Amino acid sequence: MIYRIAVVDDEPVWIEIMRGIVNDFFGSQSIEIQLDTFNNAQMLSDAMTGQKEAVDIVILDIDIPNINGFEIAERLKKQYPDIILMFYTMHEQYVFDAFSFQPFRYIRKEYAARELKPALESALQVIENRAEKFIMLKSPNGIMNIEISEIMYFETNKRRCDVYLKDGSIINVRKTIKELYTETGGNNFVFLHKGAVVNVRYIKICAAYDVTMANDAKLIVSRNRIKDVKAAFTKYWGNTGGV
Repeated sequence: MIYRIAVVDDEPVWIEIMRGIVNDFFGSQSIEIQLDTFNNAQMLSDAMTGQKEAVDIVILDIDIPNINGFEIAERLKKQYPDIILMFYTMHEQYVFDAFSFQPFRYIRKEYAARELKPALESALQVIENRAEKFIMLKSPNGIMNIEISEIMYFETNKRRCDVYLKDGSIINVRKTIKELYTETGGNNFVFLHKGAVVNVRYIKICAAYDVTMANDAKLIVSRNRIKDVKAAFTKYWGNTGGV
């Protein structure tokens, strides 16, 4: 497998620094990559327009001219929900603004040599864990083989469960919520309350009493579950290098 990596920065010196770190990491792993660099976010957007397969990992400077990193991140997430975004910048105050765009990591430029390699290692693990994990769902329309990573959340609906997929479709299945949770393996899934389970990778905002999903649905979190939900959210997206 060839991993596709993109680095976006308007400063040539930083493109070369990041190129060196990325090539050094993947070279040490004997992993083949395709590394593309872009001087601005619009160039990346234009290059990806119409492509069926997204870049696997985008290392994106937030503070760039014309279209900033947050704007392009929003576009990329809508088109390619599975894309791994790594923000990096000299301005640490952007870290809190970055969370709503579901960054995989937040890299500080001054510590890039120390923080980027562990982030890339974690990203590879996520990509590998996504592969070939499916669940059989029997609905009124027939039996479907669904990739687990496509499930955004599921919730009880009388004696059945509604399963919400990232493509916007909803599958009504004759299973209990505990059965579905067990069949997903529990990985990346967390209970909001006894009647709802979410895939943390699709949580866009984790607030005090609810979560906002990637499809903008707001789901209530019970008081005794909020600590577990926040912990799962933080664990999935990883640390931010101590920022």
